[in-house]
Parts: sequence; structure tokens; C-alpha cells
Amino acid sequence: MSYHHDLAHQLRRRGCTEKAVADVLHTVDEAVTATGTSPVEEFGSPEDYAAQFSGPRKRTPGQKALGVF
Repeated sequence: MSYHHDLAHQLRRRGCTEKAVADVLHTVDEAVTATGTSPVEEFGSPEDYAAQFSGPRKRTPGQKALGVF
């Protein structure tokens, strides 16, 4: 799989919106084009780079009930 595919997958797993995923991928493209390096050299592994991003966390009904008590 490609760096972009793996990064997008990791970002989605972290709850990022599709707009956020697209923005991050665009940033990666711009940086790689500007520096002439590979994404791994520039940002590290997709898992490591995605770890600094997160999206809104969904709460289950059980978590909401626990929050009330």
C-alpha cells in the first residue's frame, strides 16, 4: 500500500473527518514536492505521523450514562 493510503487509514481510525484527512494528505504532498524527499523521510511512518491528529470522539450511550452519574 502507499504512504497516502496508510496515512488516510490511520487518520480515519483516529476519528478525523474526511476534510481533515484531505488537508493532511495535501500537506504531505506539498512538503514532499518542496523538499524532494520521501514522505517517510519527511514525516516518519504513517502511524507515527497520524498519532498527532485526532478527530471528535464519539460517545456511546453507556459513556453518556456514566457521565451523568
